[in-house]
Amino acid sequence: MRNKKMKVGFRKHKLEILTLLICSALLVSAYALTYLWSAPSAVAITTSVQNIIVLDSKGNEVTSINFGNLNPSSTIRISLTIKNTSPNATIKINWSSTLTDVTNKITDQWYTQYPLAYWPISLAPGESRNTDYEIMVASDCLMQAFSWTLYIVPG
Repeated sequence: MRNKKMKVGFRKHKLEILTLLICSALLVSAYALTYLWSAPSAVAITTSVQNIIVLDSKGNEVTSINFGNLNPSSTIRISLTIKNTSPNATIKINWSSTLTDVTNKITDQWYTQYPLAYWPISLAPGESRNTDYEIMVASDCLMQAFSWTLYIVPG
């Protein structure tokens, strides 16, 4: 008698159970694809201007940034400080990167913070400028490790 009631209950709710199973499978698949997609990425920072250094938020000199694992449609912004260590020269600088040579699925930008300035920027002796280096990952970016170089060059 009990088996008969279970069979009737299953037949009655078969569509709901099937829908729940399909939704669960889709959710697990989407999570797995996003997790499995991620790949490590890093940028090397090369300063070709004497007396210009790049610092992290703790004041340590930075020559590379490891972005960790990137995910589709993500944006990562890293705060940096550019400093003129010259005791007597104002230095004008600009930036470029090799990211477009590596992929067109990740783009980069470098913002200057307050006081707002546009690239190229000039730094007086001992002056520092807070900046944000940002990368944006396209939703259809393929899974692989990316590395590129960020150059600080004379302006």
